[in-house]
Amino acid sequence: MRLTASICALLLAGVAACGGSEPAAPAEAPATPEAAPAATEPGQPATPVTATGSFDWDKWASVVNENPCSWLSAEDLAALGLPATGDAATTATETSCVWKDADGAQLFSANVVTWDSAENLAGERAEQVKLAAEMGGFIQVGDGSGTVTAIYRKSRGSLVIFPNSDDESAAITLNAKKTARDDEAAKAAKDERALAFTTKLIETYGL
Repeated sequence: MRLTASICALLLAGVAACGGSEPAAPAEAPATPEAAPAATEPGQPATPVTATGSFDWDKWASVVNENPCSWLSAEDLAALGLPATGDAATTATETSCVWKDADGAQLFSANVVTWDSAENLAGERAEQVKLAAEMGGFIQVGDGSGTVTAIYRKSRGSLVIFPNSDDESAAITLNAKKTARDDEAAKAAKDERALAFTTKLIETYGL
């Protein structure tokens, strides 16, 4: 998450001069088209489009390079109805933590997930921000003016915390662990936990 100069007019003028006794009239310079932000010097890349927000790489790195089980204190987790210790796991593309109740049922999970590309991650962020503005089932947590933009999809109980950078390929995902057996009160409680976890994480790391 480039302009080239036209030489066609000059070539045409040269052909006309070779074929007649009188020189061809000089071609008019083409009008400069409106375009995306261009480089200040020829051959240099155009200025990249940047994401909304004030991205701080150090703050972002301090979160995504830490196992999710260690993100919040035992006291913070207890306030969210989660045990102090979760089950950590790591794969090639994901680092995760799952909190369970005494019977082993999953209560909540937090993950750092690597996207296939920074471009696709930035595109997903833009799409979810658009959906949050247009649809009631998507909730944006905070105003997204800092290092991250967080969007919660209620129907799936899934929340994505996106970096406000077009150069990062990792994102944070949270899962409220909603099930078909949950009544409306249980669903609402899980929604509240996911939003509260996100708010606490953003506050703790200054995101």
